[in-house]
Amino acid sequence: MRKERSRRADLLLCAAGALLGMLTLAAEAGLFAGMAVPLHLYILFGILYGSVIFIKAFMHKREGSGIILFACGAFVLTVLNDILFAHDLLPTSDRMSRYGLTVFLVLISLLLSIKLSRLIASGESLTARLTELNSGLHDKVMARTAELEAANLAMRKQNEELSRLELSRSHLLSNISHDLGTPLTTIQCYLEAILDGLVTEEGQKIRYLRIIHSKVRSMDRLIDDLFQLSRLEARQVPFKWQSIRSDELVRQLFVRYELDVRSKEMEYTLTLNKNGRGFSRVEVDIERLHQAFGNLVANAVKFTPSGGAIRVEMSDDGSSMVCRISDTGRGIRSEELPFIFDRFYTASKSRSEAHGGKGLGLSIAKEIVESHGGSIGVEWTEPGKGTTFFFRIPALAEDEA
Repeated sequence: MRKERSRRADLLLCAAGALLGMLTLAAEAGLFAGMAVPLHLYILFGILYGSVIFIKAFMHKREGSGIILFACGAFVLTVLNDILFAHDLLPTSDRMSRYGLTVFLVLISLLLSIKLSRLIASGESLTARLTELNSGLHDKVMARTAELEAANLAMRKQNEELSRLELSRSHLLSNISHDLGTPLTTIQCYLEAILDGLVTEEGQKIRYLRIIHSKVRSMDRLIDDLFQLSRLEARQVPFKWQSIRSDELVRQLFVRYELDVRSKEMEYTLTLNKNGRGFSRVEVDIERLHQAFGNLVANAVKFTPSGGAIRVEMSDDGSSMVCRISDTGRGIRSEELPFIFDRFYTASKSRSEAHGGKGLGLSIAKEIVESHGGSIGVEWTEPGKGTTFFFRIPALAEDEA
């Protein structure tokens, strides 16, 4: 209620109160009774000033001003009663102020209790609000953290993609220098022999030119394979996905190479094994998978003598299809198994000199199968008896199929 008070009036009351106090203490016993009138006037002035303050506060609708006005009114009336009784102006009692003071204290205590309860309620409300804000802040922090993690993951994937591209480029350059050097040297030697007149017979010249032509075609195929492998490793080859039943897929793969195998006087058979609910559906790029399957079949034909057998078997367990290509060829030595899917695996003299090839077919097949989310490997091999390669493609879930 500071706005309803007067600073001058406060100072005047304080000064008058202090003066009356000092006079009362300093007055002799005979003069003490004469101090009653000034004291009563001082009390009346204080009552009047206080009443004005409380009435203004009540009119301004200050909190608790009504209770304070009633409490002070009751106390003032009882004090006035005692003062008037002391001056023989009222035939009542001089003990009414004690009751007024009791009412005043009770009402003030009630007001303080109300304010305290409101403060407690306000504190609880603020606590709940703060808790809500903290919870909202936690959610915002978690959401922003998730956004940052997603951005970090995307950036990490981009970095991995750039690293894969750089590695692919490096592999391509090293592979070109690795396997193009020898045929280029051979071509250069043959051409120099012809140009220098060292080869005079027409038939010999034709043989040299045929060798050069064969080397050039081999280099052309090698360059195509290298670029394709590099693009597969860099995930730059587009795939045309389509859903197809596993048995239909393997039949298509099998039929395309049937004439090629049988022309080598080899047995070529197909076996399909389904699960209890039939054949599953798989999502594949058929042409890319033809390429992977063809490389495996070509590899089997290369190392299987005439009269041998190549068997294709497909098993479908409901969660994936597994295609096996078995041959009765020379097999693979155990020390070579860890490297058969590496580039230029056929650099091993035991295989390259007798059969040719650049060792990229299995590497390309591996990249294609893994791009389908599958796996590829050697299931069985024994020198002199044959080899079984396999590749696994995951089946579509029932709701996707």
